[in-house]
Amino acid sequence: MISINPSMAEEGKRIKILQVFKQLTSTDVKELKFILREKLAESVAEKIETPLELLDSLEKLGVLASPDNLESLASLMVKINRQELASKLTGKSYSHNTSGNRAGRDNNRNESIAKGLFFEKVSVLLGPIWHDLGCYSGLPNSIIKKIDEEGTSVQDKALKIFDEMEQSIKPLDWSIIEDILVRLERYQDIRDLQEEIKRLEIIYGEIKIFNTNFVGIRTDVNLDEIEATSIFLHKVASEICSYWTNFGNVAGWSTKEINANNGDVKKKAYKLLCEMRDKSKQPFKWINIREHLKNLNKNNVIKHLEEEITILHERYGPQQFFNADTVPELVD
Repeated sequence: MISINPSMAEEGKRIKILQVFKQLTSTDVKELKFILREKLAESVAEKIETPLELLDSLEKLGVLASPDNLESLASLMVKINRQELASKLTGKSYSHNTSGNRAGRDNNRNESIAKGLFFEKVSVLLGPIWHDLGCYSGLPNSIIKKIDEEGTSVQDKALKIFDEMEQSIKPLDWSIIEDILVRLERYQDIRDLQEEIKRLEIIYGEIKIFNTNFVGIRTDVNLDEIEATSIFLHKVASEICSYWTNFGNVAGWSTKEINANNGDVKKKAYKLLCEMRDKSKQPFKWINIREHLKNLNKNNVIKHLEEEITILHERYGPQQFFNADTVPELVD
C-alpha cells in the first residue's frame, strides 16, 4: 500500500493528496485512467476501480515521489474539469465554468478533448498513408503538395489533411473518415478506431464528430462483408488478369469502359470488378461473376474461387455477396 514519509511536511502533503482523491467520482477515475493510459499498463488499469486504487498505482509509478507532485496532480485535476480539487492541492486559483450555461460549456470542452484524443490516434495509425488520405478525400493536389513540402512528420501531415478536410467538408464526422478508409481497404484501422470511439464515448458521452446517430459505430456498414468481398475480388482479379478484357466484354462492358482504368493488368481487372459492383443496378454478387466465368469456359477457375469462398466463410461467416444458399452446383 501507500508508504508514508516520516517528514512532517511530506506527511501533510500526502494527507492532502489522499483527501483530494477521496473526492473523486467513478467517472473521474475513468477519465484519469484514460489520460494516463500511456503510463499505466493495461493489465494494471483494468484492475483500478476506486480513487484509492488509482492513487496506489500512481505511487508505484513514482508520480507522488517527484518534487512537483502537487503541481502534476493539480494539472490532472484540471484536465478532468475538477479545478476545485486542483486548488486544494496547490492553493492556486484555476479558471472554472461558473455561469448558468456551464453544462453546455462542459459539453463543448468534452467534445474538444475527445476530438483531440481521437485525431491523435488517427494520426499515429494513418500517418504512413497521409498522401492517400488526401487523394481519396478529394482535396486539390495543390494543397496535398503544399503539406508535403512543409517537411513535417507523417503524423502531422495526416492531421493537416484532416484540418483541410474540416474546412471543406462541414461537418466532418466519423462516417466520412470511415468511407475513405473503406475505399483505401484499411479495415483493421477502421476496427481500431471504432474501439477508440467506444472508449472515448464511455468517458465523454456522445460526441458530435463520431456521428452519434450511430452511437460511434455505423450500423449500416457491414465491415466483415466489405473486407471479405474486397479480398475475394482481389483473388478474382488475379485469376482473370490474363483475359480480363474478355471477361469485361462477356459482362456487357464496352471496350472504352474496360480500358478506362490505369495500372497493370491485375489492377485494371480489380478496378473493373469494383466498378461492376458499384455501378450495377442490381445487387452484384459472386453468382454474377460465376456466370461470366462459365460463359468463358473457366470451370477450373470457378472451382478455385469456390475454395476461396469456403476459406472466407470460415473467417468472416456467410456473407450476402457470396449468396452461398443460391449458388448452383458446378457441373463438369
